[in-house]
Amino acid sequence: MEVLLTIDVEAHRNRQEISDGPQDGLGNILEIFRHAAQKATFFVDLCEIPTWTLDFMSSICQRLLRDRHDVQLHAHPHHVSGDLKRWLLSEYSRQEQNEILGYAIEQYKREVGSIPRAFRAGGFGINDDTIDLLREHGIVFDSSYLYRHDHCEITPTEIDRPSKYRELVEIPVTPVVTLGTRRYPIRVAPLDFNWLPLKILQTSLMRLREQSLPYAVMLMHSSSLFRRTGRSKLQYRADNEEKLRRLLDFLDHEGFGTSTFNLIDPVSSVRSPAARPAVVINNPLNQYAILLYQSEIGKGISTRIRVFRMTHVLAVVGSVIGICWCFLYPWLFGGDH
Repeated sequence: MEVLLTIDVEAHRNRQEISDGPQDGLGNILEIFRHAAQKATFFVDLCEIPTWTLDFMSSICQRLLRDRHDVQLHAHPHHVSGDLKRWLLSEYSRQEQNEILGYAIEQYKREVGSIPRAFRAGGFGINDDTIDLLREHGIVFDSSYLYRHDHCEITPTEIDRPSKYRELVEIPVTPVVTLGTRRYPIRVAPLDFNWLPLKILQTSLMRLREQSLPYAVMLMHSSSLFRRTGRSKLQYRADNEEKLRRLLDFLDHEGFGTSTFNLIDPVSSVRSPAARPAVVINNPLNQYAILLYQSEIGKGISTRIRVFRMTHVLAVVGSVIGICWCFLYPWLFGGDH
């Protein structure tokens, strides 16, 4: 099994999400990859040129190319359309999508010198119109499909491995069941560097390899060394630098191969399906640990996560008080009465 390390390069509310502030998040990611002698695929959102300027986005592309990483295309359409209520390509008509994709591909050709081989839709917001348009523009791979994700409107035959879909090769982002079972998944997340603890990432990769998955697609972002603490506020997390180093060391130590989309052969990548999908199943204790981890990561950006976190804290405090009361009550009020 080969691991595809993929980084979505995007910034919607704060340019520092890419690289423009006191902490050079993208630069530190590149330095860690450089030290580990690893290459990755960076899906760059070139729709962001109207928001962050041509010079800025061009400097990002050239920075990645200088380190000989694989640069492919990402797209959040609202930067081009100006419609802040529609962040997903699948929310646009076929004609609108064609205009947005045409714009993004032209920007890519100017920066890289060719059409992209691979594409990932922002927010996994893709439908059959998008797939058909990508094929018409000469793109070979899509990596926008995430099993059971609400925004994803395509239906490839395989949920976790390459398959041919409407004449395009779909290489899904690897799904992880974080709540529920294989038969009854309640919550499915991507194999995501930001939102899963390192131990879960490591365990998941080992289980996926046991099931002969040809590729595991791991998701990162240009802001992966930050934590969002508000709508447009970021906090740098030096501990995520160590997490990334340890992840890359783990891949090397355990003998995992790594690859990039510019090296994958579209014909040989599509193989016979396995007997059952290799969706990773985590036991209840691991699932609970994931929920606690995510409640810490996302406490500044989601009301739902804050409610879960507060409920958990109250439950723990209530349990401690109850246990203490059970032990103290006989001691305080017991005796010969």
